Amino acid sequence: MEFTFWFIVFTLSWLIWVASDISLARRGAADEKADRGTFNRIMVAIGLAIAVLMVFDQVVDFGNIPLDSDLLFAIGAPIIWSGFMIRQWAIRSLGGFFTVEVKTQPGQKVIRSGPYSIVRHPAYLGTMVSLLGLGIGLGNLAGLALASAIVFMAMAKRIDVEENVLLGEFGKEYADYAKRTKKLLPFIY
Repeated sequence: MEFTFWFIVFTLSWLIWVASDISLARRGAADEKADRGTFNRIMVAIGLAIAVLMVFDQVVDFGNIPLDSDLLFAIGAPIIWSGFMIRQWAIRSLGGFFTVEVKTQPGQKVIRSGPYSIVRHPAYLGTMVSLLGLGIGLGNLAGLALASAIVFMAMAKRIDVEENVLLGEFGKEYADYAKRTKKLLPFIY
């Protein structure tokens, strides 16, 4: 394999994204009882999704995107960074209330500004966008579809757990907010 400029940019992009998520995960251990194992499911799902994308890139002959590898890397890298920035924007919008644990904190309010004005779980949206960039860069749509399904299923369960906690804490205020925004994908879900 030739280490072109775009290959290096693409590889560094997805490694930085993954390292950032690992760093966030180490900020605090998720309470297994409160999150019903969903944090660990997401971490395993992301790792499995990356493995699926790599295997499909190297082994599977169907679903390949018929474009030059450097062009795919050049398309994938900015998509990875876009997802990374969405995730960081979401985390910064929550400020000190961001945690990997499923819980609310004293003084916490329902955030409706920034990315939370578009979807209720923008940090997860950012992860999905980064995964899209990784899949495009590796150039196999079949692998991307499978990897996305794996991560989406883990996130959907986590989102349900979070929604129940937020409804329990904020009641009608959160229910009204939920009526005006989608959970993860603007205009869709």
